[in-house]
Amino acid sequence: MTKTTHSDGTVSYERIREPMEAAQLSTPAAQARPIYSEEIKQRFFADDKIMDRDLIALCLNWPADLRATLGYDVGLIARAKRVFNRALQEIEEELEDAATAKSQSAKKQKKSAPKKSLEASAPSILQMAMSEGYAGADEEPDKSDDDGETTADKFEKLRKLKGAARTEEIRKYVNDAGEFSLLKFLDKNRDELKPAFILGRRTLADPAGQSVSESTFSINAAFATDLRRNFSPRVISMMAKLNRNHARLFNRIRAKI
Repeated sequence: MTKTTHSDGTVSYERIREPMEAAQLSTPAAQARPIYSEEIKQRFFADDKIMDRDLIALCLNWPADLRATLGYDVGLIARAKRVFNRALQEIEEELEDAATAKSQSAKKQKKSAPKKSLEASAPSILQMAMSEGYAGADEEPDKSDDDGETTADKFEKLRKLKGAARTEEIRKYVNDAGEFSLLKFLDKNRDELKPAFILGRRTLADPAGQSVSESTFSINAAFATDLRRNFSPRVISMMAKLNRNHARLFNRIRAKI
């Protein structure tokens, strides 16, 4: 393959179609490698071609080397962390809003409930002392686990694990093949990392429409043989027409044949 840079700055590539000896392949192969490498980079790592959903899925899979996977592209790595943190933050806010709405609804129901008489509603000192839910003066205050650490912070800690600690943590979530399973990780941490569990469920689930289109286009494999790839569009069109006519009309002319 040869690379040609034109006067207007555009670049074109052309395959070398002449027969070549095996000994002569090293030079064009050396020229082709950087060309293919650049094409792959533009196709798969261009910032405008990568979806936020793909970056979020990559960030959820914390054992993966985020920087290496994204080709050490500083801008792309920053974008991945940004969309991941924002998505987690939005879900955390959704959960907080839902908890607030539930609390307000419970308060309204409590206010609307019929009031009992003071004697009937007030428990005795003995009943309060023996009640498991009684919060006496000597009882320790409820220690909340909320220390200001977000779900994104917890994932960052997981990514920074090294050596035996990292190996031991990954070992908790391996599948039958001995590989890390993101689905198992999210399932086992659905309570501790609830925002990540919800985000994973939204991100990793395939929309129903994709499976239909995928099965449709997979039909191409039944027709795109090595021989048919060399046919011109006109020949392929004629073959498709004959195939459809045969399927529609063969039963009518079978007796005559």
